[in-house]
Amino acid sequence: MPSVRTPNDDEEKERFSDAVRRGLGVPLEAYIEAVIGREPEQDLVEAIRLGIESQAEMPDETPPLIMREYILEYVRWQEFSS
Repeated sequence: MPSVRTPNDDEEKERFSDAVRRGLGVPLEAYIEAVIGREPEQDLVEAIRLGIESQAEMPDETPPLIMREYILEYVRWQEFSS
């Protein structure tokens, strides 16, 4: 289950960077599309990106952000508030 958290140490940060260099990363837009089953609007992508960035500012003991759940919850909220 993909989640978002900051690396625990320099070794983990380097492993992550190496994986991205090898092409193992997925663009956020593509991941959101896979989760919701349609091409996401740019507003949705930016809102999710801001959520990810704010998660990085949270204290270390904060549970990681579960990406799939976060995206689906945000989409449900958007649909409900429309």
